[in-house]
Amino acid sequence: MRGKYSTVRAILHSRIYLGEVLLNGKWYPVNHEPLITSQEFAAAHRGHLPGRPRSRHLLSGRIRCGLCGRVASVRYGRDGAVLYRCRHRGRGCAQPSRAASGLERAALLGLRLLAEDEDLQVAIRRQLRRAAGGATGTPHRRQVEGAPADLADRRRKLLDLYYAGRIDAELFADEEGRLANEIRALRDDDERARKESSRQAEVSRHFDEVLGILSERNVDEIWAEATDQERRVLVEELLGVLAILPDHLEVTV
Repeated sequence: MRGKYSTVRAILHSRIYLGEVLLNGKWYPVNHEPLITSQEFAAAHRGHLPGRPRSRHLLSGRIRCGLCGRVASVRYGRDGAVLYRCRHRGRGCAQPSRAASGLERAALLGLRLLAEDEDLQVAIRRQLRRAAGGATGTPHRRQVEGAPADLADRRRKLLDLYYAGRIDAELFADEEGRLANEIRALRDDDERARKESSRQAEVSRHFDEVLGILSERNVDEIWAEATDQERRVLVEELLGVLAILPDHLEVTV
């Protein structure tokens, strides 16, 4: 059955399948059972840029120019070879084109190194711990943790001054408002720090999950046996960005 583009697009962007309902231009959760998971919904939109035709090559959307940051486009050579080229090539970017076959090998090498290189795993975990510590162990964080008691003490002293008639109502209101704003700002900082700490913990957990998957399987054998659709799933689930630079490639898992 053939459908109109507008119909298909409306279906893909409808969050009603996630158990939500549209009200006044916004989606809200309701009680009906979702038909798909949030992961499936995200996968249907992954790798597609609005207004830009989507290439059929499995690395499309994952290759970026390491010099200017633009997404590389797919080109086909005279011999039918698939090439990735920076969209800004010839207009200020000197990045040469790269063969898709070589980029696929680089992606597999990146996944294999992540699974096998213990020094790399230690370095990544160290970086994750450092990032998590930055959210919870900085001097600013310790200062925030001790601040409520200090502000409460200042507030009590301010109230004592007011009751003793040493400051008028206007000054009391100004100082009380300032202290209230400080308390609110500290609570906001504390909440942001908590969220960042939770996010870093989630990143660490996902890293261990991915590492467990890769270490239990031979990525090269899976890739060799996989169909094009199965390879695309592997790329979408495991590969972040493959950046092209003049003298090397950078693979983000």
